[in-house]
Amino acid sequence: MTAATRSGSPMRIIVLIRTPVKPRITGVQPATVLEGSGSFTLALRGQEFVSSSQIQFGGRLLQTEFISPTELRATVPAELVSSPGTYPIRVTHRAPGWGITNRVFLIVKFK
Repeated sequence: MTAATRSGSPMRIIVLIRTPVKPRITGVQPATVLEGSGSFTLALRGQEFVSSSQIQFGGRLLQTEFISPTELRATVPAELVSSPGTYPIRVTHRAPGWGITNRVFLIVKFK
């Protein structure tokens, strides 16, 4: 793109268009745990994860380790899996990736 200055000289303008990142979770490991089984490492597979990605487990943000744009890991504390149920997992992104991924679930089974 070009424009003219006040003196009429051509000036080059560069316009950067940022396409939003569309992160997505494609897998969770483990998919099930037993109630009261203690803390464990949760691994998420997906696409377009960024270094600022954070795993959200049942509404609580976990300290997250960025492995690659396709993998994240976090330790789930024992108190979050002390009761049976189905717990939603998402990934939230701050800059540069803004947004929230699709939801997957972890099942906590009865002992």
